[in-house]
Amino acid sequence: MSVEETAASSGSPPGDDSAPAPEGGAGAGANGAGGPQSPAGPPSAAAARPALEAGGANAKQASESPGSAAAASGNASGKSDDAVQNDTQIDDFAQAEDARRSGRNRFDRSAAAFGPDAQSFYFENVTQHFVDDRQINVTTARIRESAQQDFLESYVRVSSWDAMTRAFGGDEHLVVVYGPPGSGRHATAVNLLNTVQVGGWLGLLETEPDALGALFSRSPGADAPDSPIAPDDRLIIDLQGRPPTENQWRTIANEARTNKAYVVVVASEATGPYPLDLTACANVPPAVETVFEKNLAYRLKQHRESCTRETCPADSDDFFAKQHTNPQAIRLAQLAGALHEIGELARELVRYVHEPPEKITDLLAQWRVRLRRRAADLLAVRSPAVGVEAGGAAQRGERSDRLLLRRQVFRLSFAVFQEHPLSDVFAAGSSLLAHVTQVPQRRVTLAEMPLLIVDGEVRELLGEDMAPTEAVAADTGPRRAQLMERELVNAILDVAWHDYSTFREPLVAWLDELVRWPNVRVRVRAAQTAGLLAQLDYDEVRRRLIARWAAGPAYTRAAAADALDIAAREESIAPRVRDRIADWAQTGSPLLQDTAARAYGSAFGVVGTTKAIAELRDLGSRRALIGWNSVALALVQLSIAGASDEVVGALTEWIGSTEPNLRSHAVRAFLMLVHLDLELGRDRTLDELAHTRDGRETLVKLWRGALVDGRTSRRAWLDLGKWLSTVDERPELAEYTEAIAAAVLADSGGRARFWLRVWAGRHPHASIFGRITLPR
Repeated sequence: MSVEETAASSGSPPGDDSAPAPEGGAGAGANGAGGPQSPAGPPSAAAARPALEAGGANAKQASESPGSAAAASGNASGKSDDAVQNDTQIDDFAQAEDARRSGRNRFDRSAAAFGPDAQSFYFENVTQHFVDDRQINVTTARIRESAQQDFLESYVRVSSWDAMTRAFGGDEHLVVVYGPPGSGRHATAVNLLNTVQVGGWLGLLETEPDALGALFSRSPGADAPDSPIAPDDRLIIDLQGRPPTENQWRTIANEARTNKAYVVVVASEATGPYPLDLTACANVPPAVETVFEKNLAYRLKQHRESCTRETCPADSDDFFAKQHTNPQAIRLAQLAGALHEIGELARELVRYVHEPPEKITDLLAQWRVRLRRRAADLLAVRSPAVGVEAGGAAQRGERSDRLLLRRQVFRLSFAVFQEHPLSDVFAAGSSLLAHVTQVPQRRVTLAEMPLLIVDGEVRELLGEDMAPTEAVAADTGPRRAQLMERELVNAILDVAWHDYSTFREPLVAWLDELVRWPNVRVRVRAAQTAGLLAQLDYDEVRRRLIARWAAGPAYTRAAAADALDIAAREESIAPRVRDRIADWAQTGSPLLQDTAARAYGSAFGVVGTTKAIAELRDLGSRRALIGWNSVALALVQLSIAGASDEVVGALTEWIGSTEPNLRSHAVRAFLMLVHLDLELGRDRTLDELAHTRDGRETLVKLWRGALVDGRTSRRAWLDLGKWLSTVDERPELAEYTEAIAAAVLADSGGRARFWLRVWAGRHPHASIFGRITLPR
């Protein structure tokens, strides 16, 4: 029997899913008391060592960790556990999916995509825009002058450059640049925006995933929120999640033109359909050798301007002649995962202009392990000893010991929760500290190491080499964790996992606790962090975390799927991950089947949509999963990931099936898609079905099924009314929509008439409700 099946056989039955524990895990009350903001100290028998040392003796925790099985049973809602699981998953889906996509983007995107050391920005402003009833956070950041100079001087034009400049040279104010992460899209954007002559700032605008289109779907009028595009702006917008609709693209272009601003949207792939007058160009990276030569010449130019040696001009010329064709350097450039890494290689090489050749050879030989060495230094806290002037050596040593541990813990938490608000870093860091201090006895306990206010200063905990030293300002939003290099998170986890035997137990217990927290973004990031660790040590992480999560309550099953989503991005273990999912799908355990369904909606579906939908069909036809939403959620994830046509096809097939379980899953998936579409100001799923006769018949079946199902009925009535209220904005579908509504409501009698009155009162601007006729 496998680890998962053993856990599943001893776990709770399908109807006994648990809600996340209050923050703080075991011992925390329903209001979160005792949570990570103020972690309870470990039992007196447990002891802590002031700082971890690489290669130390392995040890087990002295007591049950927070967030363990006991913590997973907290449910203060008054509902059944199964109801909590289903309600929470539907309501939190958009937030959880935002967190998943944000984490994927951070882990997949090239590190420091906007320049070396992630210091391309020097000001960040976070604002909230309210579109209908939805709040959308918008972040804007100015690009530093020095970073702009780097982009301009080291850039090698791509083949589509002329097409892009012609667009801005004409009357266009919006261009889409698409290509894989690391292909130099942002460098192209900066150089393109530099060709236009306007007086506004040059910077980045970021929205929440899936929110770009909705941000520009504001209703006109005096009460409409301000445009996120200011006059004369030159903006780069990173597209995350769903692309805007054709009309929303047109709105973005019109707002840019109205404000005499210029916008470049950076995307990972072509995300049409686009308006005919919108220019969208592929950013095909130039030859690596050319990029390396250009960067090397630029860095040498900078060096000559600051160097005072009389021999510098001659040394520089000789250095360039030898190094720009150095086979070892060219090979490293070819192995680089992103173009900015080539620039970093050139910058580091130039530091050795006046050094003997053997030092250059040593540098190139050690280049690929530089991040790990840096991570090792950061976790070892190899910095000058922290002391105080008064009190002598004893007092200096006491504070030094106290800070060493807190620095290590805080730095790991800061790396894991990069891009998160600092509140997440603080809370998670406090939790990790509690776990760390529950190891070997006969050491100093946490209670004997009081936390002083001065010990919590972020700059002192991080040091100078981990995060930008300048403060990041925010008008209305919280400060966020920002690493100097985003790739450091992988390196720091590698060092923590492999170099510190005393860190594994606390790290495992910490992640196991965090996936049960009420904070959705913390849960998702913790699961994705387990996925990164699985890339390093798949068998161990699967056994100790993922297998247990897969056979646990709903929230840990979601965590198992999220962890495998990240783990499978490492090609060497992807086949093993997929085999594990297939085994779970065929097991007799409903818990593991549910986890398999969740996993088929993540990276696995994107890789093989047809197979994923086929597996979901098989899982959905089984009685074991009828009480859960995992199959429906997986279909929604596949649609969001770009497989909307395939998902609509599956809904059409399933709703017409003779298998009642499949019809139920189809109804739930349809309603989730409709709800998300309406929140985002679009009607993709509904419009795709409404354009054909067969599609309209499918729509009638799906709406009827949603209205009569007790688990979806109220939400279905509300969303149906909201959809019908938008018909006046789409006259080409008005006739079809009225006929669909009449067919859907034909058998609902007095209940339909009641809701027509409710809809008319809630949407007084919509005329359709007075035109729908029902049989008497």
